[in-house]
Amino acid sequence: MELHLRSHRTYIPISEKPQKLFVTARLQPSGSVSTLRMTPSISIVVDTSGSMYQRGENGKSKMDTAIEVIGSIPFIPGFSHGAEISLIQFDSNASVLLAQSQLPKNAVEVMQSHATRLRNFNGGTMLNKGLLLALEELAKSTKGTNKTIIILTDGETGDEKACFDLTNQAIKSGIDFFCIGLGKEYNENFLTLLAEQTRGGIAHVTDDQFSTQALHDALSVRLRHAQRETIHNASIRVEVAKNATLSSISQVYPKCMTLPKKESQSWQLGAMAADDDPVFLLEFEIRSTEKNETSAVASISVNFRDEMTQKDELLTQNVFIGQSADPMMSRKIDDSVMHYVRQRNIASLVDNASQLSRQGNIGQAGVKLASARRITNMIGHVVLDRKLAQAQQDLEQGEEIRTSLRKDLKVTSRMGTTSIFSSKHDV
Repeated sequence: MELHLRSHRTYIPISEKPQKLFVTARLQPSGSVSTLRMTPSISIVVDTSGSMYQRGENGKSKMDTAIEVIGSIPFIPGFSHGAEISLIQFDSNASVLLAQSQLPKNAVEVMQSHATRLRNFNGGTMLNKGLLLALEELAKSTKGTNKTIIILTDGETGDEKACFDLTNQAIKSGIDFFCIGLGKEYNENFLTLLAEQTRGGIAHVTDDQFSTQALHDALSVRLRHAQRETIHNASIRVEVAKNATLSSISQVYPKCMTLPKKESQSWQLGAMAADDDPVFLLEFEIRSTEKNETSAVASISVNFRDEMTQKDELLTQNVFIGQSADPMMSRKIDDSVMHYVRQRNIASLVDNASQLSRQGNIGQAGVKLASARRITNMIGHVVLDRKLAQAQQDLEQGEEIRTSLRKDLKVTSRMGTTSIFSSKHDV
């Protein structure tokens, strides 16, 4: 794997005020790694609370949809027939319906039989209990490092803090959470944060006539991605010079998520797919030293496990910045870096607009959406632009953004980011 750095500018002005510096760190797997395919271990955790049995616009309950799709998992594109899988239900309590194991030749019959058993349960919503069992099942896996927990839920759990307490255990074990919200009532903010803390992902599935296909597609995307995750136990460490401060670090491609602020300057990145070319955005504040010189302001190191060579690797590069009294030097901006800054900002604008809309502040929500849409057009995100236009129509009619659309916007602004790089680049 190769590490490529790029700064949004190569010079900062000599000034008493700290200057912002944005740096992209792009991880590009080599050809030998990108051809490798892995066999994942999956644990599916399904909400069996009472609300899952309520019928939606399509006349089916969310439980009907979940059972139908889970039962057909062996047919879903991306499912590896050597994969290990477990099935867990949770409501007020939790239980293992299918222990972690490789499916036999009659995989469809086995999955349909265990999926049907989901109807035997009903109760509250205590996701933590299901996650605990899933972590225990994946600990028994014999399939190596590709491990993921797929969560299907339609409501708000009563144990959010207990769920967050499990994220450190998960990421240390190389396990991510892929959270699928069903219908309109689930807490999208909670599921998004839960996924981000394990470097996982989120999906939104409506309860209309397209729900079965949408859930099928969400599972297919995650299963296909798991096969391509050949980089494991990756982490990034940032060391800064005395005149520099790291303000934030985010992943901006192929998904957008902010890594948590912490005292130590090292973050777990989880597993990465061979052909993703993930990009991270680092935001620094640099204090000038009143000298016309170029110096290193940060050192960025990436550790990872190469599954092709079965070796641990370390990549390190320095970030250099020049200082100049000539204002023209600091005005030269690299727009490829700003593409990712804009992309990060879209997710924040969408969140702000959604919150303002729910509070009844339609005017301010419209301002935020207009900004988000303007930036979206700049980066060429056609799918997100279409959904933002629909949200604007809601606001123009004096109404808050529709619940299902609000959730869909949150997912699309994070999981559908675009790349500006089409070839290798260096700084």
